Amino acid sequence: MSTWTDRIIAFLALACFAAFLFIVAWWVREPDLILVLLVVVAMIAYDFWIHPWRSRRAIARERKETLPPNGA
Repeated sequence: MSTWTDRIIAFLALACFAAFLFIVAWWVREPDLILVLLVVVAMIAYDFWIHPWRSRRAIARERKETLPPNGA
């Protein structure tokens, strides 16, 4: 489970990365690049929004599903 300081640092990292991508998009001004950058920021924001609310059980279940079976 994440603490509030982890969430604050994650939010600041997201904001700094989005600001960096905005600067890149502003200088290049290519519609295709802007679209890709918007999709990337949207995926990062989605992960940022979902991750803190996942339960420990869900995380443990995902880890068990990715482990290879015994004897493999």
